Amino acid sequence: MLINSLVDAFENQILTDHLLFKNCNKLTSTDCKKLIESYKLGKERLMQIYRQEVLHIESINTKGQRAKGIVVTKVKDIQETN
Repeated sequence: MLINSLVDAFENQILTDHLLFKNCNKLTSTDCKKLIESYKLGKERLMQIYRQEVLHIESINTKGQRAKGIVVTKVKDIQETN
């Protein structure tokens, strides 16, 4: 399962050693830190959405929903490198 692989990857001390990131030849330690920080921000955003749209304990705030903070790599970009 993908979720198990992601949890395993983020628990690993070095992301680049994990199978999910083996083809990411431009992934540096700074990029790993950004990726982990993005994960934390995304988790917080999901909690905000849950509180706003499911529990209705906060008013809905749509500002910043499209913010990524990381460079997006598409599957076709990876396939082109192979």
